[in-house]
Amino acid sequence: MKREMNFPKELRSLPRVLRLLATITLLNLSSLVHAEQKTNNDHWTVERLTSEVLSKNPEVQIAQERFDVASKRVEGAKGRYYPKLSAASTYSKQDNSGSQIDSNMNSSIEMPSSDGVTTRATLQQNLYNGFQDHDRVRQREIELKKTQLDVRTSTLSQKESAIAAIYKILIVQTDIDNLQAKLQVEKDREQEVERKVRSRLSKSTDLLSLQATRASTESDLASSQLDLETRWQELSMIAGHELRQSRVIQPNGVLTSWPQQLEASDFPEVRAAELDYESAQKSLSATKGQLQPTVDLSYNYYLSRPESNRANKWDLQLTLSIPFPWDKEKAAQVGEQESLVAEKQIVKSKNALSRQLNLKTLVQSYETDLKRLGTLDDNVKKYERLSFAMKKENLNGLVSIGEYLQSLTNLLQARQSRDHLRLQLYEKLNRLNEYKIELSKENI
Repeated sequence: MKREMNFPKELRSLPRVLRLLATITLLNLSSLVHAEQKTNNDHWTVERLTSEVLSKNPEVQIAQERFDVASKRVEGAKGRYYPKLSAASTYSKQDNSGSQIDSNMNSSIEMPSSDGVTTRATLQQNLYNGFQDHDRVRQREIELKKTQLDVRTSTLSQKESAIAAIYKILIVQTDIDNLQAKLQVEKDREQEVERKVRSRLSKSTDLLSLQATRASTESDLASSQLDLETRWQELSMIAGHELRQSRVIQPNGVLTSWPQQLEASDFPEVRAAELDYESAQKSLSATKGQLQPTVDLSYNYYLSRPESNRANKWDLQLTLSIPFPWDKEKAAQVGEQESLVAEKQIVKSKNALSRQLNLKTLVQSYETDLKRLGTLDDNVKKYERLSFAMKKENLNGLVSIGEYLQSLTNLLQARQSRDHLRLQLYEKLNRLNEYKIELSKENI
């Protein structure tokens, strides 16, 4: 029994041979599209590669671990508010043996020795310590917020480093593409000149000049390929693991002016410096609290006592401790904390100013380079027309092969300058967009 192929409706009206040919063509096109999609999936985009770098980034992981440590410290500091329960067991031995002379100086009394174990449970609660506990808890809470901002700061910093490294890879890729295109032109021209030399229509020196130029281009290409390997290693160092090396797809978005106003004071490292200053102030306050009197209440319950002291099963103690005002150690600690507060205030101002200037410089350089890009585009078009004209004139014997090769070199340099600047613009725009995303997050 014959089986008919299930052709699409559009092909059923065609003759059988044409239907088969059309079906084969469609299958080939489908396989090509599938292969192209698979190739594109193997390639990196800037966004996917950045996410891969950050997925196991050691600096971000370290910052996250510090945040977890700060969380535990807050819990530990709050434990100061609660009573402390402890237990102790003490063994004591007192030797009272010996003789005592009575009032008549003629007899002695033997004093027995005493020993025993004292076991007690103690519940102690601090009633006042100059607000040290409150200041320590508040200090730890501020440090927790700071470490949370440190995680965001580290993520943003590592993202900037990753983006910079990725665009260096893109720049080297572009250089390789341009060198490969130049090398292909030189090979084609070399074949043409070689045929002319055999036909005695061109000089052998022209062929030697082309061969020398091609060798130089091949050397530059090999150097760029080695540079590309180095750039991937640098990116893997940032990622903290070996990255799959594949072609990075160039961005193709529209480059426009940057209209948004970004506030330096909203950046996480600036806010973290402010919290660091607040934490130092709380630490200073807690240190000064050590010079205040403290009041502690203790309840002791005795589980066992020596035979000679079993009258009471429990006792209650109220302890007032007043530090000496001339305690040099505590005074030095206060002075140290005051200096630390002054240092943190300087760092806070420095970070805010540094971020503000860096942001201003980035926006200004982006706008300036955006204007330069149009000029470099025009230069490339001029060198392309010049190179095409020089090629024709060289074929007609109007210009030397050296002049034609120089036009190719000038064209390569013009393309490299334009492509480098375009990629630098994309890098700056990418960074600005990351800043915008970061600043849109809720403040801590």
